[in-house]
Amino acid sequence: MKLSLISKTSKKYFRITVIVVAAIVVILSAWYLLSRFLNPAYYAAKPLEAALIKAGAERLCNKADSGLGFDNNEPWYDAFYKTNQSHEEIIASIEESARSTGAISQERKTNPKTKQKYINIRYDDNTAVAINVYEGYSFATNEGFCGVEKTGKQGPILVRLTLGMKARRF
Repeated sequence: MKLSLISKTSKKYFRITVIVVAAIVVILSAWYLLSRFLNPAYYAAKPLEAALIKAGAERLCNKADSGLGFDNNEPWYDAFYKTNQSHEEIIASIEESARSTGAISQERKTNPKTKQKYINIRYDDNTAVAINVYEGYSFATNEGFCGVEKTGKQGPILVRLTLGMKARRF
């Protein structure tokens, strides 16, 4: 008679546990990859981002969400750029790019208190873009933070491109 420390039933449950854990890891990995690389807002922002870069802007940072998470079903993309162009030059290049990529409406605005200029662009009922142009601000360099801080000093103009989409329906 041979003694075994692990019974046949224990081995069976161990194998099943390993298979279930491996399947969960594969599913979560696939979900993570899909959420990182299948963001429709990121791809919708590409033409506007290309126009900014073509006009001489340099991207400082970006962040995005594909809308595939537990807490968010609205895809969005947000990026900051710096440029030495004037407000008018940068807004004109953005407006031209928006027209050429199918925007159905554009609206220029200026905040009366801060004098900050921005433009709202609508592509369809699903996609909206806001472009903010900051003068007298600096790029915030805090670890993990992508934004601007008011300094009042003259420096490069900072541009924020924010593209949001309506909630995904599955």
